[in-house]
Amino acid sequence: MQALSPEHSSVYLKLNPTWHVEDSAWKAGYILKMLEKNGIKPSSILDVGCGVGEVLSQVSSRLPQPAVCEGYEMAGDAYLEAVKRQKDGLSYFQGDAFQTAKKYDLLMMIDVFEHVEDCFSFLKKAAEKATYKLYHIPLDISVYAVIINNFKYVRVPGGHINYYTKATALATLQETGHEIVDWFYTPGALEVNNKNLGLKGSTVNFFRRLLYKMNKDAGAKYFGGFSLMVLTK
Repeated sequence: MQALSPEHSSVYLKLNPTWHVEDSAWKAGYILKMLEKNGIKPSSILDVGCGVGEVLSQVSSRLPQPAVCEGYEMAGDAYLEAVKRQKDGLSYFQGDAFQTAKKYDLLMMIDVFEHVEDCFSFLKKAAEKATYKLYHIPLDISVYAVIINNFKYVRVPGGHINYYTKATALATLQETGHEIVDWFYTPGALEVNNKNLGLKGSTVNFFRRLLYKMNKDAGAKYFGGFSLMVLTK
């Protein structure tokens, strides 16, 4: 079982040539926030489906303590970019991380399993691979997404094939052998995807921000544009 097939990853790379590297520092910041909040100081980290490796590189360089960090990626083009980031304590491999017997203190899976056909088997393997697991999960289902049929933008070649709300994301993890330790929203629509918006986008974001401030669950449910950071064991 692998994260993304080479064919799927190749299509994804063509549609997303930066592999979202521009969001890496932002994602790493929330990863570190979750670890600090829960007092977790891993000495070994596995990043499954690491892309070009920038998120893991950011986490590695910003950890308060040294850790052995390893990223696995199936796509050859992304892997070739990832290895450019290698340094002491930070390594990248092309292949399926679940084909190795090695165990880790922390497994990271950042925006990955929404792309995986058999995500249940995939997540069951992940649950056994590390003591703690950290997932970043796009929440594609919202009232607004249904109204505007936003799925036509995410269900494209190389795109998302599994869609989640907070409730279904947490349930999927629990049903695959994970114990939920902590979770919080990451407001991508308000913090990183809020540039060069037209009148419609700016208006939606105004009401999205307002409702999110009043009630985070309601903001995610009605307007969308958020992801879920989940820590499990």
